[in-house]
Amino acid sequence: MNDVKNSWEFKLLYDGDCPFCRREAEWLRRRDRAGRLALENISAPGFDPTRFGLTQT
Repeated sequence: MNDVKNSWEFKLLYDGDCPFCRREAEWLRRRDRAGRLALENISAPGFDPTRFGLTQT
């Protein structure tokens, strides 16, 4: 995914396997009427932490 031209200002990485994290992410998504927040589930198949300079340990 190329994020060079994006409409969001903030990206939140969250654990979709965690019920609390999922609930918080959905709460934030509903309140983001301006589209400034992008959410990315780190437990989704295909998530690549190296795109963010991270490891998944």
